[in-house]
Amino acid sequence: MTFIHGGSFIYGSGNRSVYDLGKLVARSISIGKPVIGVNFNYRVGFCGFLASRQIHDDLKADGLPGNGNFGFTDQILALEWISKYVGFLGGSKEDVTVFGNSAGGMSVSLHCASKNPPPFQRAAAMSGSALSVPTWTIDQHQNIYNTLAKALDIDFDSPDSLDQLRNVPEQQIASMMSFVHGIASPSCLPCADGYLFDAQEVYDPNRKDEMLPQDLKGYMIGDCFDEGMIFCYDMEVDGNDYTYLRETMEEHLKSEDVDRVLALYGIQPTLALGDLHRIMWRMTGDAYFSIPAWLSAHRSRHPKTYVYHFDQISTMPGESEGFAHHAHDLMYVFGNWSQEPTATQAKLINSIQDGYIVFSHGEDPWESFQPNKSWRIWGPKDEVSLRTEDEDETKRKYSRMAAICSGGLWPGFHAAMDEVGSKRSKIGTKAHS
Repeated sequence: MTFIHGGSFIYGSGNRSVYDLGKLVARSISIGKPVIGVNFNYRVGFCGFLASRQIHDDLKADGLPGNGNFGFTDQILALEWISKYVGFLGGSKEDVTVFGNSAGGMSVSLHCASKNPPPFQRAAAMSGSALSVPTWTIDQHQNIYNTLAKALDIDFDSPDSLDQLRNVPEQQIASMMSFVHGIASPSCLPCADGYLFDAQEVYDPNRKDEMLPQDLKGYMIGDCFDEGMIFCYDMEVDGNDYTYLRETMEEHLKSEDVDRVLALYGIQPTLALGDLHRIMWRMTGDAYFSIPAWLSAHRSRHPKTYVYHFDQISTMPGESEGFAHHAHDLMYVFGNWSQEPTATQAKLINSIQDGYIVFSHGEDPWESFQPNKSWRIWGPKDEVSLRTEDEDETKRKYSRMAAICSGGLWPGFHAAMDEVGSKRSKIGTKAHS
């Protein structure tokens, strides 16, 4: 079981204590289904995901394909290493399960959709998929490269601009992330490099099938109920009011389609600002996480597709208490708590860990998605259940997801929410001012 950590592709580390696989491995042994747990690191930020024509030409001069995406090639190298050597540790290269959360889940999904998927047999994309963020073109990435160079007083048109960037200390380059992106909490994006990914293939909202490797033995995908909480602070700044929301949406959707989406979320011009902000982070959470998971489930033709919702609320003191927030499920998957879990929480930890372990052994962790559209639901208060979409409609509002996707609203809705959540239009604004 190989874990890919998240962090918006700009930070994070497989060494973090929350990702320690020891308790998950111990559980696997105790239930008679042992696994080998593997963590690894990969390049993040500009060192991992900067792309440009200069980088493409530099790779080409060395006889190498691609453009940027070095964080992904690091992940591929790790998976190839595991496939080659895990047998010496008692594992099987024919039974490698890769799972990841957030940017790690996006990585898992993107590897599934890659032109040349790395060696793994089962995949679990947690709170992130290839549809969560756009796969940007070279031209879009070039703007970031040029902005970074300018911020470091480097002429990006100079033939040796890339060499000059290499001479800048890594910490200094890392510190430029927020300045270049123009916001406090930026994120990096995959590059449609023509080698690993093609923008039209990976980020095609009109696809009718999920892009999965032909030899994949099992596929799992899911989300947390309150994913959008990670955007709650961003909603309270930058004039995020009704006018801003509507104008942003009208940049990507027809006016009548904006009316349809706003109606689906119950948004009126007279809505109190606090209530609007809460709906806006629900909308961004839907766009980045919940709808991509739902789309992936409905597109998958794999008979061993398993889907879940993590609704378990946090009991940790703080602003996230009472919410099934983004990445809260990792505490249950890995079992690494800062406080002693209650007896019922411990039971839920075992249930969730067993699901992942059983999945990694090629067995059914619960009923597959087809034919009943069944979702495993963990929480909200230590419960475990299996519900169809009809049974869970009141809480999850699958009909709203279907209306957005089947009504042709999804591409514009996602683009608008990507702007609301990540403010892509601010890239370069600080450096160019």
